[in-house]
Amino acid sequence: MKASDYNNYPEWMKKPFNKTVIYTFNNITKDPDNAGRYIIPNIYRFKLTDQIVVTDEDGTNARPIHIAYTNRSNPDGSIVVGEDLYFSAEGFGRIVLNPKRASDHAKFMFMEYSNMNVSNPNRDESIPIIWKKEDLEVKAKASRVDRKSRKEAMLEAVQLSPYMVEILIDVLGSSSDKEKSEEEQRDLIEDIAETDPKTFLAAVKSTLSEIISTTKKAKDLGIIK
Repeated sequence: MKASDYNNYPEWMKKPFNKTVIYTFNNITKDPDNAGRYIIPNIYRFKLTDQIVVTDEDGTNARPIHIAYTNRSNPDGSIVVGEDLYFSAEGFGRIVLNPKRASDHAKFMFMEYSNMNVSNPNRDESIPIIWKKEDLEVKAKASRVDRKSRKEAMLEAVQLSPYMVEILIDVLGSSSDKEKSEEEQRDLIEDIAETDPKTFLAAVKSTLSEIISTTKKAKDLGIIK
């Protein structure tokens, strides 16, 4: 096939590429022998041609077209696929496309519309999934929420009374933690607040509610005034 037979996208499908886009290898797995590490192929090359179905902007006139990642052709007009589009362990299983790089525009169109992209809602589901597109806006929002939660938890942790530290050790710590000094217990609680703020804040809220309820009952019974 000639290079001119590829990438004949309808005009409406030519998406603006003006922001960084990240595609992640879909088959990254946790390393069972090394906690916190992942198994990523050193090099994973995928097919750089595909056939997709396109329509007019109103959804009519469905027809197949051939797409490819290519930035040049042979003297006879035949296609030359690129050689610099692949996943690697060095790249942490990600392909980062930058609109400031001219060659990345062709990569973007191919990776965006390929059937190998699980994030493509119109993909042919009989084609094996190779990558997914990261939603950077959602991740950024989640990151902001996470930072806010961690800040709130850390602020709460440094203000805990010795009594609350002891109670939270009962809730969040192990039996051996009960034998540690108050300083060691406080370090442990602050570590939990930093690494798992949601669990810490839920434990504080639950503990405070229980203390308030117990105090109210004691007052109602005249045990305390």
